[in-house]
Amino acid sequence: MLTRLQAEETLRSVQAQALGSGLLEKGDFHRSIARLERAAYGRPVRAAQASPAALQAMGIGVTVVPPVQGAKEAHDG
Repeated sequence: MLTRLQAEETLRSVQAQALGSGLLEKGDFHRSIARLERAAYGRPVRAAQASPAALQAMGIGVTVVPPVQGAKEAHDG
């Protein structure tokens, strides 16, 4: 767990340096600032939805089932 925390701190440091350097593209800059503002002001930051390939890479079994015709689509998140 300590290794993960250190990696998160290092990543945040790298992101802060990239923000301050002016090397980020405008869209990336604004997304990063918005994410930081949401975290700073207590608004929840939504996690990205994992793709089936990403879940499988983590060792989580995935079965893709085609939707049933005529059924109302429901989302899990």
